[in-house]
Amino acid sequence: MPQRPGGSLSGAIVGWTLAFSGYVANAPEQTSLAMHSIVALFTIVPGLLSLAAFATLRWYKLDDQTMQEINLAKMQSIVKG
Repeated sequence: MPQRPGGSLSGAIVGWTLAFSGYVANAPEQTSLAMHSIVALFTIVPGLLSLAAFATLRWYKLDDQTMQEINLAKMQSIVKG
């Protein structure tokens, strides 16, 4: 379920960034700021988000004991219905 709001929010952020940078749809040429924003949206932003995900998952404990607890919780929720 969080994928839909996340997708909507990311699309809005891209739109706002392009609007702020002076992007004009179907224009033969874009401003320098618009071009730099497009490059940043395709390179720098994903790189930073990947680093943030790595940093978050670096300390996420996922061993056999944790997996057993997760599976037990899943089974209990299925039984409860």
